Amino acid sequence: MPSNAGTGGFGTLLPLFVKQLGGTVINYGIAATLYNIAVTVSLLLWGAATDRLARRRLFFVISFTAMAVVFISMYLFPTLGWLTVGYGVLGIFIVANSTAASLLVMETSEKKNWVSSYSMLALVSNLGAVVGLVGGIFWSTFLPLNGFILFCAACEAVSVILTFRLVSEPQMPLEASQLTFDPAHVASMIYHGATISLQTPKRVLRLLRSGGDQGRKFLFLSSFVFMIANSLQGTPFTPFLLAYRVGDNEAFAVSLISVITQILAYRWLGRFTHRRGVGQIFALSILSRVALFIITGMLALYLSGFGLFVAALVWNAFSGFTFATWNSTVNVVFFSSMGPEKRGGVLGGFGALNNFGAVIGAFFSGYVSYYAGYATDFASSGLLMLVSFFLLRSALRGVRVRDGLSTI
Repeated sequence: MPSNAGTGGFGTLLPLFVKQLGGTVINYGIAATLYNIAVTVSLLLWGAATDRLARRRLFFVISFTAMAVVFISMYLFPTLGWLTVGYGVLGIFIVANSTAASLLVMETSEKKNWVSSYSMLALVSNLGAVVGLVGGIFWSTFLPLNGFILFCAACEAVSVILTFRLVSEPQMPLEASQLTFDPAHVASMIYHGATISLQTPKRVLRLLRSGGDQGRKFLFLSSFVFMIANSLQGTPFTPFLLAYRVGDNEAFAVSLISVITQILAYRWLGRFTHRRGVGQIFALSILSRVALFIITGMLALYLSGFGLFVAALVWNAFSGFTFATWNSTVNVVFFSSMGPEKRGGVLGGFGALNNFGAVIGAFFSGYVSYYAGYATDFASSGLLMLVSFFLLRSALRGVRVRDGLSTI
């Protein structure tokens, strides 16, 4: 929870800090691009490392300690250059414990309780983000903005302490060798992870050309285009608010409402999906975001100041809900359509393709917003989201759904 308070608060702080240092939406777009690239590659590297080193607590300590150091360095060296590079470095370590956390949940609870344990982990993570964003509202209202980075660093330091006090190694680690921690094994781990990273684009292309059925190919493409559109709109949204005279504390409030609605959506979504059908909810989530993106483009033309703040609160409430809906249903459709083939490779390709979409959207968002205007950027994301919807329709016609999800 405290770690997510630090990273959740910093996610909104970064575009505010970029503006304070004289940067533009292009600077923030480049930083977000580096961050997404780092996350994409690092997920593979840290996943390989977790399999080679059966030490769960080690990865929590590495992740939280490194993020605390990065935050402190940003406070000590407040330049646009280091802020951009530092955000990329943060992307390397923010996912260092993700695989270890997932395995630890499986290793410390009975199989029948895995779903509830994962749900609790996600709930606690989101609550941590709420704490960070609420802290950001008060900090940006009463204290110098740059000092909030020290709050983020302190949150990570608290997580390091709690890791040593609360996290113990499992008696029977899953899918991890009993290698000792020495330089030779670390070098081998890095080489293995880098090899996987370089091969991932080839695996994705091979999967799209020949792997799986036709419906799943369209599902992959629909999700890929969705992530481009989502990143194209989401990356410059806070700089857009700042450019139209929304205050720093109000920007934190807008981010907060999105997290809260996602928490509520995840708790409510299961019952609603069961009544309405996965495919119908999936399509509705995309079409809703198309409408929201078009409305956002209109806001960029006609509103500013407090009026834009109120509109953004409403927009982000719906945005958080529709994203949670999309995220849940796409995983249901994806997993239920899988056959007896090696699921790890398919899942890895799916995740890599989605992350690559986020990279593309983040990169172009800054340049489109700066040179063509925010309204053009948001309208472009809406059009891409519409493309994602039509690809989805093709996917739902071709996907063979298993495990009783015939309502698609």
